[in-house]
Amino acid sequence: MPEQNLLLMDRHDVKREDGHVWLKDDEWIEVGKIEDIVALAGGPTYTVEYADAEATAAWLSLDDQQVLEFDVVETLVTMDFPTGFVSTIAAVPIDEGEKYPRRTEVFVDTITSIWDAKGNPESEGN
Repeated sequence: MPEQNLLLMDRHDVKREDGHVWLKDDEWIEVGKIEDIVALAGGPTYTVEYADAEATAAWLSLDDQQVLEFDVVETLVTMDFPTGFVSTIAAVPIDEGEKYPRRTEVFVDTITSIWDAKGNPESEGN
């Protein structure tokens, strides 16, 4: 099977509107309320720690503790996502879970896993 070039794959936008985050599929699908996304992410900022070898990447702007801290919502709305990611999120009902809508929970679990893997969702044990 030929390797896919991620830069050439279809990408889907994100938007913030009326206190909600939306993903563009064929139509805009609701991900959830901003306040729920922030709560599930652990707060308005997210922190990723880097090991010594990882911290040498020229594009990283880390503090003295080798930590990258960023605004959850501002980061989300500047991202775009591949079709597979959007399809996975769209397939989850927006119905209420125990405390938050299931789609919102799956979205935040997935995106924070990607952030924790430093952008490499195939990576384990980062």
